[in-house]
Amino acid sequence: MPFWKKDCFREPQRAAMHIYAPDEDGDWQEWTGALSVGDIEIGAVELKDHGSDNRAHISTSHLLSVHDSADMTSAVATGSGAVAMEVNPGMAARIEQVTIHLSAVGGAGNFTITIDKGAGAAYDTDVLTLDMTAVQNFLWIPPRPIYLGASDHLDLAWPNANARTYGIEVHWSAH
Repeated sequence: MPFWKKDCFREPQRAAMHIYAPDEDGDWQEWTGALSVGDIEIGAVELKDHGSDNRAHISTSHLLSVHDSADMTSAVATGSGAVAMEVNPGMAARIEQVTIHLSAVGGAGNFTITIDKGAGAAYDTDVLTLDMTAVQNFLWIPPRPIYLGASDHLDLAWPNANARTYGIEVHWSAH
């Protein structure tokens, strides 16, 4: 019997929820403040299953999207020289997230992500420019959906003048 039929008359259960936020150094700290009921304005919200990469995302335009880790594909790059990564899903895709980890705080230069449109350079668009001076770990989930056509790709670039060892992952799903 499905759980929603078997348990539908059960008393509501309380659950503990821990909220973490980055501090000034970029380390995750547990937030111990109090929440009160009232008008709360929230931008985008992401709910993630602790044991997997399954998640639900509610965008700032109130669109709900559900992502199953089995539906996502990723590209990875590592090295210690300049970053010149091209991500070409080869199909219509939606960019889900980009993660960056450096061996030490970055250094001078901007990390950029550009949509390189198959229709030509006139349509190329920078979607992220990040000053890497104080960055060691970075997770970017686009605030609005980023869709690529089958002939489009992403270009990720960073001069990496301090020769930091990096690991970059780009995750996308079929669209």
